[in-house]
Amino acid sequence: MKTFILLIFIFLVCSTSFVHGQYPRQDILKETLVLAKNVQRLEELNNLSDKYLASKLSFSTSNLINIRNNIEEALVLSKQINNKKGIGNAYYSSANLILRTEKKDKQQKALEAFRSALFYLKQSGEEKKVALCFKNMVTCLHHMGNIREAMLYNDSTKNAFSKLKDTVNFIYSYAYEGHCYFDIGNYEKAYKIGMDAWQLAQKTNDTLCMITTMVNLSNIFLGAGLPQTAIEYMHKILNLYAAKTKKTGELMPNSVIWARIIGGNAFLNLNKIDSAYNLVTSVPEYNTDSDYHLLLGQVHAARKNYAGALAHYIKGYQIDDENGLVISTSRYANEQGRAYLALNNFSLAISSAKTALAIAEKIHALLEIKNALATLIDIYVARKDYKKVYHYEHRYKSINDSLMPEEYRQRLAVVKIQNELDNEKQQAELLSKENEIKNQQLSKAVLIKNVLITGIICLLLVAVFIIRNNGQKQKVNKLLKLQKEKVEATLMELRSTQSQLIQSEKMASLGELTAGIAHEIQNPLNFVNNFSEVNTELIDELEQEINKGNLEEVKLLAKDIKENEQKINHHGKRAGDIVKGMLQHSRSSIGVKEPTNINALADEYLRLAYHGLRAKDKSFNVELITDFDETIGNINIIPQDIGRVILNLITNAFYVVNEKAKAESRKQNAEEKSYEPTVSITTKHSPLPGRGTGGEVLISVKDNGNGIPQKILDKIFQPFFTTKPTGQGIGLGLSLSYDIVKAHGGEIKVETKEGEGAKFIIELPKTDI
Repeated sequence: MKTFILLIFIFLVCSTSFVHGQYPRQDILKETLVLAKNVQRLEELNNLSDKYLASKLSFSTSNLINIRNNIEEALVLSKQINNKKGIGNAYYSSANLILRTEKKDKQQKALEAFRSALFYLKQSGEEKKVALCFKNMVTCLHHMGNIREAMLYNDSTKNAFSKLKDTVNFIYSYAYEGHCYFDIGNYEKAYKIGMDAWQLAQKTNDTLCMITTMVNLSNIFLGAGLPQTAIEYMHKILNLYAAKTKKTGELMPNSVIWARIIGGNAFLNLNKIDSAYNLVTSVPEYNTDSDYHLLLGQVHAARKNYAGALAHYIKGYQIDDENGLVISTSRYANEQGRAYLALNNFSLAISSAKTALAIAEKIHALLEIKNALATLIDIYVARKDYKKVYHYEHRYKSINDSLMPEEYRQRLAVVKIQNELDNEKQQAELLSKENEIKNQQLSKAVLIKNVLITGIICLLLVAVFIIRNNGQKQKVNKLLKLQKEKVEATLMELRSTQSQLIQSEKMASLGELTAGIAHEIQNPLNFVNNFSEVNTELIDELEQEINKGNLEEVKLLAKDIKENEQKINHHGKRAGDIVKGMLQHSRSSIGVKEPTNINALADEYLRLAYHGLRAKDKSFNVELITDFDETIGNINIIPQDIGRVILNLITNAFYVVNEKAKAESRKQNAEEKSYEPTVSITTKHSPLPGRGTGGEVLISVKDNGNGIPQKILDKIFQPFFTTKPTGQGIGLGLSLSYDIVKAHGGEIKVETKEGEGAKFIIELPKTDI
């Protein structure tokens, strides 16, 4: 589609040139064709990468090389033509390729690539890919053991899919939140979210979505110490899968495999070892899943076949270590330690348990830390090293006390039973409702009687008090009435005086503004009038010289008239600019506030101002410095208005450093010619305590020009005030910028030192989005 649009553009360029009797410039035509070819090639590369990565099959060596080459070529090509969508897609494909093919630190590498993709995809408006980036980042963080950070990004994932109205992916993200709460030990909240996700999934009629949410619930019940309930959910999942999904030759979905593994663990917890073994070994797809090896290892350990258990533990550890699943590697190392202990190989048992402890401590996984400490205690008890037993028992008690108490598990069971017996409870409530109402009515009647008696007694006391003090109140009321009349008269006088002062101040301000407008417009109008009068006289002289036949004098007079007309045109345009500036100054903004990346906005207008000035003055050079705070995120502003403010400040900064550079270049002393024009723009988030991610956003534009003299510092935001020479500025830029920032609820400040430069600071409020 983009290529088609570019070809139409080429046709229009050629057609326009031929209409004006000109041939198209070959260099422009060549550049346009190259751009069209590059855009088409970029689309082909992105489509190839998406097609390869969507495949569930393993990559051959040749295919892998082709995919990497395609992604690298797409990234280079996108950067060359500044195609942000292409850059984002290239990083996104690279991240997915890392997850599919690499082994060492692949979760961290993929996370960094997804973050780079997110930055560019946001700018290009690729909302679907942005949501998928968030989703993949959550998975990477979870596998790395960064549960808290994963939960933060999962909120962004839910919001993104909700905005896209992608109900199924929203439910997956919501259920994932429950899984995270499960991992940190908050089973009650995990159960509540899991039930909500299951109810939402039922409304979608999506079988795989329903199965996935039920798998989460089954895992929660298993972790909460309710294996029988987990088995019940497993059977529901298998029945739903058999009835609606399973087809001949179809691979079993991962969610169904996990359901069977969870069921096997539940059987193992109930000491039904044969049932667990038969369930997990009945499907051949299991052998590539690390949880399969963990469960089989535990089954062999329960049968006291510790050598067989070790083989599965080692295999599972290798699978999760290659995939970067940190929490699981700690679990496998701990199970190896227990198996070595059972085989009386204390050195390997200690080494494995300490490895498990180190991994768990690195990611702050309290449950895995607790299990590793328990293994070390058992090992040192077997070795009768009671000094180390005491050391590890002290740490074990501290960790165990910080984990969720057992009552939470009991509360989870109660909640589940209450849901199942909801109808019976409603019936019981209806039976007792009449007695409750009668008791309430009886209590209310007694209460009303007591209130009436108390009220009558209080009324009698009040009546006595009123009669006694009535005379005194009448005297006081008369005095207050006189004082009130005096106060009202004084207030009327004050209001009248205040109105007069306000009116006088308004008239004075209006007079000052009118005088400024008149003064600014009068100057170019004087020029227009003067040159018009001169042209009238010149035309009279021209007619006389034409009658005389003096052609040389006629040419000179015509040249003078032409120059005067150019000056009239120049000053007329200047008067028009003044009127245009006043209209901009007085016009209310019609823009709508929207979440905006202030860093991208500032960078865009910095480049726009620089290239605009370079187009006018090729000799202009300046060092640009940017320092953007990436924690700001999006803020609610009118981007066009704030962009106009930033552009105005940057343009002013370029002007002052350029003027200073020209002055320095005229100096005779070579030692004094070391001035380097520099303009910097920075952003910073200044959060307020207790305001979440809110606070203030500071945007600073700094130059190393000559600064602003203190004597005019108070005037720079006044309309029509300017230090630029006549014709180069009308003095409305800073005044308009001041009004725009104020309309956003912010402030604009200036810091300056003569001879060293100036710094303008925009303060904008930031609220949680």
